[in-house]
Amino acid sequence: MKLLTFQKWRQSEIMNLMEQMVDPKMNYNSIPVCEEHDNGGYDFRIQVNTTENTSRYVIFSQDSQRLYVKPHENVTIDCFYKVKMPIQPLNVRITPIYSTDTSDPVRRCQNHISKDNEPNELIRNSLLRCENLGAVYHGSDTGKSIRDRYSVVVPLNAAVKAGDNGIHLKQQLIIHFTCNNSCMNRKPTSVLFLLETNSGDILAQRLLTVKISTCPKRDQKLYERPSGSKRRPVGDPDFSTTERKIPKYDDTCVKDEFSRSSYGDPSDDDTNGGGNNMTNGADCGESNVDVVLDHKTGEYKLTLKYKTRHQMLEVLRLLYSNAVSNEVFYKTAVNGKRTRDTEHLKRCYEKTLRLKLD
Repeated sequence: MKLLTFQKWRQSEIMNLMEQMVDPKMNYNSIPVCEEHDNGGYDFRIQVNTTENTSRYVIFSQDSQRLYVKPHENVTIDCFYKVKMPIQPLNVRITPIYSTDTSDPVRRCQNHISKDNEPNELIRNSLLRCENLGAVYHGSDTGKSIRDRYSVVVPLNAAVKAGDNGIHLKQQLIIHFTCNNSCMNRKPTSVLFLLETNSGDILAQRLLTVKISTCPKRDQKLYERPSGSKRRPVGDPDFSTTERKIPKYDDTCVKDEFSRSSYGDPSDDDTNGGGNNMTNGADCGESNVDVVLDHKTGEYKLTLKYKTRHQMLEVLRLLYSNAVSNEVFYKTAVNGKRTRDTEHLKRCYEKTLRLKLD
């Protein structure tokens, strides 16, 4: 009898040890990790709810599984979990983390905090807000563990059947963010959704990568540029879209090259025999630049005289590139489309780059 009791006790201990090895328990006293799991067997998952009524400042990419969102824009998250016996109260804890450094707590910038009229200091300091009833805010600036970081805990007490024969329940969460990624040194940011018990045991964990900015559509284009797209030559402005800023050219070297003190010095083109027959030491004065109006056609003709082919092409390139930049910045940034002048300048600029002189 004693032997049989000892064998049952030993089997029970072995089973408990195996369960601990297969199903390690985590709680909110631990430091968050940037991974997903379902240790509790609840088949817990999240889904960004994007419908026709979704704001144009909330974009979820199915390809990269990334959320692009503007601050203070509500995002609806559907939480699904399986009905499991014995039924116990469950919560979802939502907390932002840095994807590349989970040990560093995520904090709001002081600039946005000072402009926030929220009377509750704990809510005012939180990057993430939740509009659900019963949401409870936690955390502090010095928090390291999940429990001590800024987070929002929402009880799953308003779940409904998900429509799959009652196997899963669904509850919607409405969240928004209060700062940009640029406020956090542009660190990659994610949001953890933790399925927890009332005692703090973490049953499942899901991850959502987010990019918070004032222009989500622009960021989606920049982050998800096609892999087979051709790279532009160095220094060549990008005319493919008016939403991307065209780099400002540094014309310091051009100014120095065409100054009165350095114009008479021979260049590489002269030493190689590529220069013209203009006299050395000639000044870049008014006689080298001439503008003539053709009264019949109404067109203006600009005449530029430079000592070398290289100098002339550099000036033309700089003139057209700056003209195109100004056209895009001041005429198309507001209207969102390019004008006929922009297209004409673009063709002139491309023709100048292909120009070859004997």
